[in-house]
Amino acid sequence: STLIFTIRHLSILSCMMSVHPDDFSSLSNPQQISVKDLEWDASIDFDSEVLRGSVNYTLQRNDLKSNRLCLDTNHLTIYEVADDKGNFLDYILHPVSKSHLGQLLDITLSPETVSISVQYSTTPQSSALQWLPPSQTGGKVHPYLFTQCQAIHARSLFPCQDRPGVKFSYTARMTSPSWSTC
Repeated sequence: STLIFTIRHLSILSCMMSVHPDDFSSLSNPQQISVKDLEWDASIDFDSEVLRGSVNYTLQRNDLKSNRLCLDTNHLTIYEVADDKGNFLDYILHPVSKSHLGQLLDITLSPETVSISVQYSTTPQSSALQWLPPSQTGGKVHPYLFTQCQAIHARSLFPCQDRPGVKFSYTARMTSPSWSTC
């Protein structure tokens, strides 16, 4: 089964006005390049307790000289990053410097890049995903998954600018086993 959620979240303030440069909860750089829109497409694997998928980002360049998009991640595996023409982009998944911040995904963009795609998967350590075994569910037959992204756990769901001042619209498409939907 495929569930599709379309949520349009529009901030009253622009990203430039609402992002504080000294936000110590994030490694991202929305002052230079921010995410305007995000399309998330993932499959739920209950056996491995991971999500596998892709995220497509529409970008807004707030500093025309910047060629680096910095996204927050935590306990994610990054497989590839490409632009909207299918060209693979160089990226670095930096080592953890402060465990609560996770890892910086540092993507090099060409001047004309306006959107990118990241292929990735979560890991069983992704803190935004809570997996319950069948024994902890009402019917005791199937496992259960729920998400908890606050305060800074969205970065363990998919790469993002995980800061309170960053707002963007998004569409989510989740593929799950048929037994998990009504």
